[in-house]
Amino acid sequence: MFCICSYNQTMNRCKVPSDPSCPGLAGLAQKLGFARSAVTATSTIMLTALVHAKSTPEALAFSLSALVPAVAEGLISHAVVILGPDRPSTERIADAMGATVLTPLREPWREAACIARGDWVLLLDAGEILDHGWIGAVERHLLHQTSARQRPAIVPAAGLLGRLRERAAMILGQGLLRSGLIAPRERVSNGQSGGVPVILNGTRSRLGG
Repeated sequence: MFCICSYNQTMNRCKVPSDPSCPGLAGLAQKLGFARSAVTATSTIMLTALVHAKSTPEALAFSLSALVPAVAEGLISHAVVILGPDRPSTERIADAMGATVLTPLREPWREAACIARGDWVLLLDAGEILDHGWIGAVERHLLHQTSARQRPAIVPAAGLLGRLRERAAMILGQGLLRSGLIAPRERVSNGQSGGVPVILNGTRSRLGG
C-alpha cells in the first residue's frame, strides 16, 4: 500500500491520510541491518528528505538508497517523493523504500514541505547523492540553529565548477528553492529558503557523473 498524500490547492495545505502500514525509512534501515547511532538518535532535530523524481525510476532508487545511512544515524526520519512523469514506476519504488508519495500541482518543493514531518527539510533531485562526510556537516550545522536563528545550508555540487555555480545561484537567486538545500520546513512550505545558505563540507554528485 502506498503512503499517498494530496495537495489541497483551495485550502492551501496538504492532507496526509493516516496509514499505519507504511514503515518509513527507519523501518527500511532496520531491515537492511543498519544500527542506529546512539549519539545522533537522541537529537531533537530531524530531517525530512524531499526527493523530486524528475527523471527515471532508477535515478529515484539511487537517491533513496543513498539516504539509508543517514536514517540509521538518526538524522533523516521521513522521505517525501514528488512524483514525476513515470508515475507508476515511481510509486512502486517509493512504496518499497517506505516514502510518502506526493502528486504536485504547481510548486513541488513547497507542497512537499507542507507534509514533511521533520522541522527541517533536505531538497534533492532524483539521481543525486550526497557524498561522504555530509551527515556530520549537516548535524553540526543544525546543532547551532535556534528558534530565533535558523539559517539554511547547502551541500554543493561536486567539483570547482559546481561550487562556482552554487555561489552564482546564491547571488542571483537568493531565496530560491533548489536541490542540495537544507532549510526549515516552515520556510520552504512558504516557498522560501530563509536567506543565503551556508555552504557545507561534502559534495553532491549525480548518477552517471
